[in-house]
Amino acid sequence: MNKIYSALALMLVAFFAVACSDKENVETTQTAVKVLKSQTYLTANGDSGYIVLQAPVVKAESHAEWLATSIKGDSVYLIPQPNSAITGRSTHVTLTNKQGAVAVVSVSQEGLIFEFKKGTELLALDADTTATYKLVSNLPIEVKADKEWISVNHKAGKLSVKLEKNTTGIPRFGHVLIESKGIKDTIRVMQADKDDLLGQYSLSTLKIAGTAKPTAVKLPIQFQDAKGDTISMLIQNTYTLKGVYKGGGVIEFKMGQTILTRTNASGATSYFKVAALSKKGAMFYDSTALLTIKLNEKGRFVFLENGTVPDNILGGWAILLFKAEKADPDDLAGVVEGYRSFYFTRN
Repeated sequence: MNKIYSALALMLVAFFAVACSDKENVETTQTAVKVLKSQTYLTANGDSGYIVLQAPVVKAESHAEWLATSIKGDSVYLIPQPNSAITGRSTHVTLTNKQGAVAVVSVSQEGLIFEFKKGTELLALDADTTATYKLVSNLPIEVKADKEWISVNHKAGKLSVKLEKNTTGIPRFGHVLIESKGIKDTIRVMQADKDDLLGQYSLSTLKIAGTAKPTAVKLPIQFQDAKGDTISMLIQNTYTLKGVYKGGGVIEFKMGQTILTRTNASGATSYFKVAALSKKGAMFYDSTALLTIKLNEKGRFVFLENGTVPDNILGGWAILLFKAEKADPDDLAGVVEGYRSFYFTRN
């Protein structure tokens, strides 16, 4: 009889042990915070993400000021602020259910992507013109023009800028303004034909004469029409320098060209040629050296760097006297005039 009671007691102990073990497993499964699916990589624009759970939680704590959370049913919504920094950022969210179980979920947000060529200019002739540029950002982009004759359209990473025909008879300027969450850029627009530039100007410059201190002078300049895209610049009613109109108010002059010839009583001819001056004082009169001027929004022609001079910085220009037509150093007779720091204004 004692053996029967002992056997029965062992069976009861085993039953309760198994029952307790199953109960513990059920409680563990019910208590754990289980994530079913999630979107935790967030856009820079501030689009929301989410965490879908097997069972609701009572608390979802973000560990960053830029990220808020909202619990709705069995989901936690992640609500970020837009990220206007070029670097991404990350944090984590702690989820707690009513049983006190905790799960930690990592959350990250991409940084700002903004792709546009800085310093872009649209230099155009008077005819109807359309130009297209690459403009990409993962944040909203606002594009607008400051003149009625400029229209813009931004779609699928491309910016289209359209200019109406210029019938004013003078150069005109405008801007396309671009902004994306604090990042700003501008396209400078200039529209002009060669004929819009013709007329009388004053050249404000510093005259260089030997070792004397440079003196400020104003010289009369006239832009005259020539065939095709050629434009002539008459200097002091004496020297004629021919250039090429490149559009958008830009004129390019080759150095080394003869701008005046004179023949003396004995029949010897002197050749006056133009040369570029570097800030280091070097003279460049080879035809590969270029002097480029550009009309700015103040109505002034100013020097435009073009990279054709070895030290890459022009300080001005000079008129040289040669004994032969070919600009050979051995035939250089002297420097007639030199100028630096110049600009032109229309009279």
